[in-house]
Amino acid sequence: KPIANIYGVEYVQTPDTGHVYVKNRPSKKAIHDFYLNDVTYAATYTNKAAAESRLNAIAVPWREWMVAVYEKQYGRKPESILDVGSGAGHFVEACRRAGMKADGIELSESSQAFAKEIWGIELDGRDFTQVTKAYEGYDIVTFWGLLEHTPNPGKILSCAHDVVSKSKNGGMVISKLPRWNSLSSASQRLNPDTIIRHIDPMGHIMLFSDASAAELYYLNNFKPTAAWYYGMDVYETLMQIGNSTKEYTALTQTGEFQMELQQFVDESRFSDGITLVGVPK
Repeated sequence: KPIANIYGVEYVQTPDTGHVYVKNRPSKKAIHDFYLNDVTYAATYTNKAAAESRLNAIAVPWREWMVAVYEKQYGRKPESILDVGSGAGHFVEACRRAGMKADGIELSESSQAFAKEIWGIELDGRDFTQVTKAYEGYDIVTFWGLLEHTPNPGKILSCAHDVVSKSKNGGMVISKLPRWNSLSSASQRLNPDTIIRHIDPMGHIMLFSDASAAELYYLNNFKPTAAWYYGMDVYETLMQIGNSTKEYTALTQTGEFQMELQQFVDESRFSDGITLVGVPK
Protein backbone atom coordinates (compact mmCIF):
# COMPACT_ATOMS: atom_id res chain seq x y z
CA LYS A 1 0.00 0.00 0.00
CA PRO A 2 1.19 3.60 -0.60
CA ILE A 3 2.67 4.90 2.64
CA ALA A 4 4.81 7.96 1.80
CA ASN A 5 5.64 10.34 -1.02
CA ILE A 6 9.12 11.87 -0.80
CA TYR A 7 10.23 14.37 -3.46
CA GLY A 8 7.37 13.09 -5.61
CA VAL A 9 8.54 9.49 -5.31
CA GLU A 10 6.08 6.95 -3.95
CA TYR A 11 7.08 4.49 -1.23
CA VAL A 12 4.86 1.46 -0.68
CA GLN A 13 4.62 -1.06 2.17
CA THR A 14 4.01 -4.80 2.01
CA PRO A 15 1.14 -6.15 4.14
CA ASP A 16 3.07 -9.15 5.48
CA THR A 17 6.38 -8.02 6.98
CA GLY A 18 5.87 -4.25 6.69
CA HIS A 19 8.79 -3.82 4.30
CA VAL A 20 8.92 -0.38 2.62
CA TYR A 21 10.41 0.36 -0.79
CA VAL A 22 10.30 2.77 -3.72
CA LYS A 23 7.52 1.58 -6.02
CA ASN A 24 9.14 2.67 -9.29
CA ARG A 25 12.76 2.04 -8.51
CA PRO A 26 15.67 3.51 -10.48
CA SER A 27 17.26 1.11 -12.94
CA LYS A 28 20.25 -0.92 -11.84
CA LYS A 29 22.41 1.15 -14.21
CA ALA A 30 21.14 4.45 -12.76
CA ILE A 31 21.95 3.31 -9.23
CA HIS A 32 25.35 2.01 -10.30
CA ASP A 33 26.20 5.27 -12.10
CA PHE A 34 25.04 7.36 -9.13
CA TYR A 35 27.42 5.72 -6.67
CA LEU A 36 30.22 5.19 -9.16
CA ASN A 37 30.38 8.72 -10.49
CA ASP A 38 28.65 11.06 -8.02
CA VAL A 39 31.60 13.00 -6.60
CA THR A 40 29.42 15.00 -4.20
CA TYR A 41 28.07 11.81 -2.61
CA ALA A 42 31.52 10.24 -2.40
CA ALA A 43 32.94 13.40 -0.81
CA THR A 44 30.86 12.69 2.30
CA TYR A 45 33.07 9.68 2.98
CA THR A 46 36.35 10.81 1.42
CA ASN A 47 37.12 14.03 3.27
CA LYS A 48 40.81 13.85 4.22
CA ALA A 49 40.55 16.04 7.31
CA ALA A 50 37.78 13.92 8.78
CA ALA A 51 39.23 10.50 7.86
CA GLU A 52 40.95 9.63 11.13
CA SER A 53 38.13 11.09 13.22
CA ARG A 54 35.54 9.09 11.29
CA LEU A 55 37.59 5.92 11.69
CA ASN A 56 37.83 6.27 15.47
CA ALA A 57 34.27 7.49 16.03
CA ILE A 58 32.46 5.04 13.73
CA ALA A 59 34.60 2.25 12.30
CA VAL A 60 36.32 1.28 15.57
CA PRO A 61 33.04 0.87 17.53
CA TRP A 62 31.68 -1.20 14.63
CA ARG A 63 34.79 -3.39 14.74
CA GLU A 64 34.64 -3.86 18.51
CA TRP A 65 30.97 -4.82 18.39
CA MET A 66 31.61 -7.22 15.49
CA VAL A 67 34.39 -8.98 17.40
CA ALA A 68 32.23 -9.20 20.53
CA VAL A 69 29.26 -10.85 18.77
CA TYR A 70 31.56 -13.22 16.89
CA GLU A 71 33.31 -14.26 20.11
CA LYS A 72 29.95 -14.82 21.79
CA GLN A 73 28.84 -17.01 18.90
CA TYR A 74 32.00 -19.04 18.29
CA GLY A 75 34.22 -18.61 21.34
CA ARG A 76 37.09 -17.09 19.37
CA LYS A 77 38.01 -13.91 17.53
CA PRO A 78 37.42 -13.66 13.77
CA GLU A 79 40.48 -13.85 11.55
CA SER A 80 39.27 -12.61 8.17
CA ILE A 81 36.80 -9.88 7.19
CA LEU A 82 35.36 -8.90 3.81
CA ASP A 83 33.66 -5.49 3.82
CA VAL A 84 31.37 -5.07 0.81
CA GLY A 85 30.52 -1.49 -0.12
CA SER A 86 33.62 -0.26 1.69
CA GLY A 87 33.28 3.41 0.87
CA ALA A 88 36.65 4.99 1.56
CA GLY A 89 37.99 1.97 3.44
CA HIS A 90 37.60 3.18 7.04
CA PHE A 91 36.30 -0.15 8.36
CA VAL A 92 38.89 -2.18 6.46
CA GLU A 93 41.63 -0.01 7.95
CA ALA A 94 40.16 -0.32 11.46
CA CYS A 95 40.16 -4.12 11.18
CA ARG A 96 43.72 -4.23 9.86
CA ARG A 97 44.90 -2.09 12.76
CA ALA A 98 43.49 -4.76 15.06
CA GLY A 99 45.58 -7.44 13.33
CA MET A 100 42.83 -9.02 11.26
CA LYS A 101 42.99 -9.94 7.61
CA ALA A 102 40.59 -7.45 6.04
CA ASP A 103 39.69 -6.68 2.45
CA GLY A 104 37.08 -4.48 0.84
CA ILE A 105 34.98 -4.25 -2.30
CA GLU A 106 33.94 -0.82 -3.56
CA LEU A 107 32.63 0.32 -6.96
CA SER A 108 33.25 4.06 -6.55
CA GLU A 109 36.51 5.03 -8.22
CA SER A 110 36.93 8.18 -6.08
CA SER A 111 36.51 6.10 -2.92
CA GLN A 112 39.02 3.54 -4.19
CA ALA A 113 41.52 6.34 -4.86
CA PHE A 114 41.00 7.78 -1.38
CA ALA A 115 41.52 4.43 0.32
CA LYS A 116 44.78 3.95 -1.57
CA GLU A 117 46.03 7.47 -0.88
CA ILE A 118 45.15 7.72 2.82
CA TRP A 119 45.30 4.14 4.09
CA GLY A 120 47.40 2.43 1.42
CA ILE A 121 44.53 -0.02 0.81
CA GLU A 122 43.72 -1.50 -2.60
CA LEU A 123 39.95 -1.97 -2.69
CA ASP A 124 38.49 -4.48 -5.14
CA GLY A 125 36.45 -2.58 -7.74
CA ARG A 126 34.59 -5.60 -9.11
CA ASP A 127 30.97 -6.62 -8.60
CA PHE A 128 30.78 -8.70 -5.41
CA THR A 129 28.29 -11.13 -6.92
CA GLN A 130 30.80 -11.97 -9.65
CA VAL A 131 33.86 -12.61 -7.46
CA THR A 132 32.65 -14.69 -4.51
CA LYS A 133 34.98 -17.56 -5.41
CA ALA A 134 37.95 -15.31 -4.68
CA TYR A 135 36.78 -14.75 -1.09
CA GLU A 136 35.37 -18.14 -0.10
CA GLY A 137 36.25 -19.03 3.48
CA TYR A 138 36.32 -15.53 5.00
CA ASP A 139 34.86 -15.54 8.52
CA ILE A 140 32.69 -12.44 8.21
CA VAL A 141 31.11 -10.44 5.39
CA THR A 142 29.91 -6.96 6.39
CA PHE A 143 27.50 -4.57 4.68
CA TRP A 144 27.68 -1.25 6.54
CA GLY A 145 24.91 0.45 4.57
CA LEU A 146 24.65 -1.34 1.23
CA LEU A 147 21.61 -3.60 0.98
CA GLU A 148 19.11 -0.74 1.09
CA HIS A 149 20.68 0.76 -2.04
CA THR A 150 20.32 -2.29 -4.27
CA PRO A 151 17.26 -3.62 -6.14
CA ASN A 152 18.09 -7.20 -5.14
CA PRO A 153 19.56 -7.49 -1.63
CA GLY A 154 18.67 -11.20 -1.54
CA LYS A 155 21.12 -12.01 -4.31
CA ILE A 156 23.90 -10.20 -2.46
CA LEU A 157 23.13 -12.00 0.81
CA SER A 158 23.07 -15.32 -1.03
CA CYS A 159 26.55 -14.59 -2.35
CA ALA A 160 27.68 -13.70 1.19
CA HIS A 161 26.41 -17.10 2.29
CA ASP A 162 28.58 -18.73 -0.38
CA VAL A 163 31.58 -16.93 1.14
CA VAL A 164 31.12 -17.42 4.89
CA SER A 165 29.61 -20.90 4.83
CA LYS A 166 33.09 -22.10 3.82
CA SER A 167 34.78 -20.52 6.87
CA LYS A 168 36.75 -23.00 8.98
CA ASN A 169 36.18 -20.87 12.11
CA GLY A 170 32.46 -20.21 11.67
CA GLY A 171 30.76 -17.83 9.28
CA MET A 172 28.82 -14.64 9.95
CA VAL A 173 27.15 -11.82 8.03
CA ILE A 174 26.53 -8.33 9.45
CA SER A 175 24.28 -5.77 7.75
CA LYS A 176 23.52 -2.20 8.81
CA LEU A 177 20.00 -1.38 7.60
CA PRO A 178 17.67 1.65 7.75
CA ARG A 179 14.41 1.06 9.66
CA TRP A 180 10.99 2.30 8.67
CA ASN A 181 9.48 2.27 12.17
CA SER A 182 11.52 5.16 13.52
CA LEU A 183 11.44 8.77 14.61
CA SER A 184 13.44 9.77 11.52
CA SER A 185 10.81 8.25 9.22
CA ALA A 186 8.08 10.21 10.99
CA SER A 187 10.03 13.46 10.69
CA GLN A 188 10.71 12.87 7.00
CA ARG A 189 7.10 11.96 6.16
CA LEU A 190 5.92 15.22 7.73
CA ASN A 191 8.48 17.16 5.65
CA PRO A 192 8.43 15.30 2.33
CA ASP A 193 10.11 18.04 0.30
CA THR A 194 13.23 18.22 2.47
CA ILE A 195 15.58 15.24 2.44
CA ILE A 196 18.10 15.21 5.27
CA ARG A 197 19.58 11.72 5.16
CA HIS A 198 17.13 8.91 5.96
CA ILE A 199 14.46 8.52 3.26
CA ASP A 200 16.19 9.34 -0.02
CA PRO A 201 14.64 7.82 -3.17
CA MET A 202 18.01 7.64 -4.95
CA GLY A 203 19.73 6.24 -1.88
CA HIS A 204 17.49 4.32 0.48
CA ILE A 205 15.23 2.63 -2.06
CA MET A 206 14.33 0.18 0.73
CA LEU A 207 13.55 0.66 4.43
CA PHE A 208 13.27 -2.40 6.60
CA SER A 209 11.03 -3.52 9.40
CA ASP A 210 12.58 -5.89 11.91
CA ALA A 211 10.42 -8.61 10.39
CA SER A 212 11.47 -7.94 6.81
CA ALA A 213 15.16 -7.81 7.79
CA ALA A 214 14.84 -11.17 9.55
CA GLU A 215 12.88 -12.62 6.64
CA LEU A 216 15.58 -11.51 4.20
CA TYR A 217 18.13 -13.40 6.27
CA TYR A 218 16.02 -16.55 6.55
CA LEU A 219 15.27 -16.60 2.81
CA ASN A 220 19.01 -16.60 2.12
CA ASN A 221 19.97 -19.27 4.66
CA PHE A 222 21.05 -17.10 7.56
CA LYS A 223 19.73 -17.31 11.11
CA PRO A 224 19.55 -13.91 12.89
CA THR A 225 21.48 -14.08 16.17
CA ALA A 226 22.04 -10.49 17.37
CA ALA A 227 20.91 -6.93 16.67
CA TRP A 228 22.18 -3.46 17.50
CA TYR A 229 19.66 -0.59 17.38
CA TYR A 230 21.07 2.89 16.86
CA GLY A 231 20.33 5.91 14.73
CA MET A 232 20.48 9.65 14.15
CA ASP A 233 16.81 10.36 14.75
CA VAL A 234 17.24 13.33 17.07
CA TYR A 235 19.62 15.02 14.62
CA GLU A 236 17.20 14.31 11.76
CA THR A 237 14.25 15.76 13.66
CA LEU A 238 16.07 18.90 14.78
CA MET A 239 17.35 19.47 11.24
CA GLN A 240 13.80 19.23 9.90
CA ILE A 241 12.64 21.71 12.55
CA GLY A 242 15.54 24.00 11.65
CA ASN A 243 14.67 23.87 7.97
CA SER A 244 11.03 24.68 8.74
CA THR A 245 11.77 27.60 11.09
CA LYS A 246 15.11 28.78 9.65
CA GLU A 247 16.40 28.66 13.23
CA TYR A 248 19.05 26.07 14.10
CA THR A 249 19.86 27.01 17.70
CA ALA A 250 18.11 23.92 19.06
CA LEU A 251 20.41 21.78 16.92
CA THR A 252 23.69 23.59 17.50
CA GLN A 253 23.43 24.15 21.27
CA THR A 254 22.10 20.83 22.59
CA GLY A 255 24.80 18.28 21.84
CA GLU A 256 24.75 16.38 25.14
CA PHE A 257 20.94 16.42 25.27
CA GLN A 258 20.79 15.02 21.73
CA MET A 259 23.07 12.10 22.62
CA GLU A 260 21.11 11.23 25.76
CA LEU A 261 17.77 11.47 23.97
CA GLN A 262 19.05 9.36 21.06
CA GLN A 263 20.15 6.72 23.56
CA PHE A 264 16.56 6.58 24.83
CA VAL A 265 15.23 6.33 21.26
CA ASP A 266 17.67 3.50 20.50
CA GLU A 267 16.83 1.54 23.64
CA SER A 268 13.12 1.95 22.85
CA ARG A 269 13.80 0.46 19.40
CA PHE A 270 12.43 3.51 17.64
CA SER A 271 15.79 4.24 16.00
CA ASP A 272 16.27 4.65 12.26
CA GLY A 273 18.95 1.94 12.06
CA ILE A 274 19.46 -1.70 12.93
CA THR A 275 22.61 -3.74 12.50
CA LEU A 276 21.64 -7.38 12.14
CA VAL A 277 23.92 -10.39 12.64
CA GLY A 278 23.30 -13.75 11.01
CA VAL A 279 25.03 -17.12 10.89
CA PRO A 280 24.61 -19.77 8.17
CA LYS A 281 21.71 -22.12 8.87
